[in-house]
Amino acid sequence: MKAAIVLITYNNQRDVIQAIESVCNQSFLDWQCVTIDNGSTDDTFNVIKKLVGDDSRFTSFQKSNEGPSAGRNMGFSKLEYDVEYVHFLDGDDMLDPEFLSKMISYLEVHPEVGLLGCQYDIINEAGDFVSKGHRSRFGVGFLGFPKELSDNLNKTPFISFFASTGQGAFSVFRTRIFGQTKGYEKSFWAHEDSDIFCQMALLSEVHYIPDHLYKVRVRGDSLSKSVVKRPRLFRKKWDYYQSDKPEINALIEKSLKYYYTRHKPLRDFKVGLKSLRGFITSHNTRALLWAMECFNSGLIDLFLHRNYKDRMRKRELQKRNVFSKDKQVALH
Repeated sequence: MKAAIVLITYNNQRDVIQAIESVCNQSFLDWQCVTIDNGSTDDTFNVIKKLVGDDSRFTSFQKSNEGPSAGRNMGFSKLEYDVEYVHFLDGDDMLDPEFLSKMISYLEVHPEVGLLGCQYDIINEAGDFVSKGHRSRFGVGFLGFPKELSDNLNKTPFISFFASTGQGAFSVFRTRIFGQTKGYEKSFWAHEDSDIFCQMALLSEVHYIPDHLYKVRVRGDSLSKSVVKRPRLFRKKWDYYQSDKPEINALIEKSLKYYYTRHKPLRDFKVGLKSLRGFITSHNTRALLWAMECFNSGLIDLFLHRNYKDRMRKRELQKRNVFSKDKQVALH
């Protein structure tokens, strides 16, 4: 089996029909689909079972609702042993008919690539096209400031994912590389994509193609919107990530400097300006206070490097503690 799609659902009885139809309509034919229902309280699972019937390409499972990460990990564990590529599809989204064909064709001629992303379209509740989406990727530009990577640049550096850009559900993994990761982090809900992209980028190259091959359904209760954002858990892991490979630790520290002295300050200014415009139009004092807090944080990080210095200090203490423990073990 060449490819697999892991379809994650939760209360998607209205949309899962279109999701499954988009899988069945793939021009690439050598695939299997594992559906994981995350404890839906509506009729989603029965809709799936009725729709796929006795189609041997589909296998379906139910589990308790632990979030999409746990469902994706379970789905990956159910794949046949010889699957080379896997895509994780949200139950309210859809695939372009050429999704697997174009993505796998690229991976076949680029064996150094373990993860390939693409661009996406935005669809409405009915599944109709609304607009072209855009997944931005940022790297280091002039004077170390963020620079959006052009569509002509396929390779995406680790630093982009460390800064939580470039990640997304519209991607295909090489299963051999994904199997070397720790899988999706259950506790990083809404930041699990950034984490798995970081993990993959330390193991292989990550590339993008500009084709719009994935369809994101935008609605108030869509899977991508109804999440609890936990950026602090993601930052805690990667800001203090330590490897036994010096080159990886050097990469982490380079990424730390970029993120906290350039990327984050500019993001703070952007958020501050948005809040200030909100205050001007609504006269909401909370918006003004938030704008001032963002501007203050951005200035401190840009010129005084407060967060960067704090994290480098803690990383150094972390290294010393590890060295001390290793020395004690050696003495005994």
